[in-house]
Amino acid sequence: MSFKKAHQSIQKSIWQYAKNDYVGGLLRALISAAAKNTRIRAQDMGSEPGKKRTLKINYLPPKCSDSGSCSDNICEGGVKQIPQQTYLTLSQCVSSDVLLIALEDLRDLDDLGANEWAMANIWASLQEVRGKLETALMALLIAKRGVQPDGSASKLVNLIDPTTGQLRPMGMWDVERAYVDAQLSTPYVVGSAPLYNIEKLLEIGAINSLGQDISKVKGTDQWYYDKHINGAIGNDTENLITFDPQLIKFLPFNFNVGRFATDLKGLVPEQMFKSGPDWLKSTIPDPATGLLWDLNIIYDKCEEVWRIQWKLNFDLFTMPLDVCAIQGMNGIMQFTTCPPAPVTCPEDGVPSGGTIAAKIYQYDPGFTYPLTVNDFTIDGNTFRPQVVLASDTDMLNMFKSFAGDGFSLSGAYIQYSGYSARAGLINSTAYAFTPTT
Repeated sequence: MSFKKAHQSIQKSIWQYAKNDYVGGLLRALISAAAKNTRIRAQDMGSEPGKKRTLKINYLPPKCSDSGSCSDNICEGGVKQIPQQTYLTLSQCVSSDVLLIALEDLRDLDDLGANEWAMANIWASLQEVRGKLETALMALLIAKRGVQPDGSASKLVNLIDPTTGQLRPMGMWDVERAYVDAQLSTPYVVGSAPLYNIEKLLEIGAINSLGQDISKVKGTDQWYYDKHINGAIGNDTENLITFDPQLIKFLPFNFNVGRFATDLKGLVPEQMFKSGPDWLKSTIPDPATGLLWDLNIIYDKCEEVWRIQWKLNFDLFTMPLDVCAIQGMNGIMQFTTCPPAPVTCPEDGVPSGGTIAAKIYQYDPGFTYPLTVNDFTIDGNTFRPQVVLASDTDMLNMFKSFAGDGFSLSGAYIQYSGYSARAGLINSTAYAFTPTT
């Protein structure tokens, strides 16, 4: 008897092997915040399921000055409130690679059909594609950063004593107070390593050396740790990005729904090969986030291969401010904090209570008049003025009409006093204000 083949390896196939349940803190924060913001919804972006449209929002902004007095005659004068409009258009998309599932490959796989093999391929790729979505959202949020209520670009807050590791609740309250003072909603906070440490400190919280019961610290359910935040901002310190959930909206949109989805639902390439259609348009859920991705499959009968791709159309919208505030504040703020290590806290950064002086920003229109303006974009908001401008004065009045009275004309330049540069489009021509000093 030969023992050459007496011992055979036992084979076990684990097709859903790749770990794909990690969801970054920012994406979790944006999904949670979106559920609390019902001002706009995904269905508002389409005339019917699967048909994307630009959304025009009509709103009455807050009245930010009032000179009325008890001596005013109600029969004379008066102030007329004018509704505003802004346009929101979904413009972002992330997609997987086109995955190839060859019919010939299935001959080498025992007890595994095309459906299961396709799902295994998607499972192995899902983490990376979700990561692309998170990277895109982080870049959008950071690019949309506004200023603090006092005009500063960021503030330094101390959340954890870097020497003792002791939680400092006053640093957390400094972040919340910035939103309270601005009359904004309780913020979502996404940050680097200190937020992870805060979560762990609260788990073991007790009375500290100052007599504070750390276990009773509240309000951290909207605080999220994300390891990528520092790298995305690109500075050499620890960062927090905060946002008002009523002003920031993550909005995904599906095309393969309603009458734009095939009758064949779900991931069923086996059925496509046997008797069904040679293409499929459907959706597939992300089990870790609940997001629905558009799923497209075609079967190439000549090459005997399935081509599979899934994608998500989305955007991150900044809604018009619902409170009176200085120019440049939009509900997204940046804070810096001390590294979670026994080192000296950085001296740069603006401590709480600091004041930043406004700058003069200017822009030279340089247009030839008359000029018909159909589209006008500023601060991420798009308007449709449909006006003919005859001079720089008309251009100034257009800026005032849609972006506030803080603009003036100095020679050939339109100017304003503020804390950040403003930019946008006039029709399809880009413009940008730059500081004078």
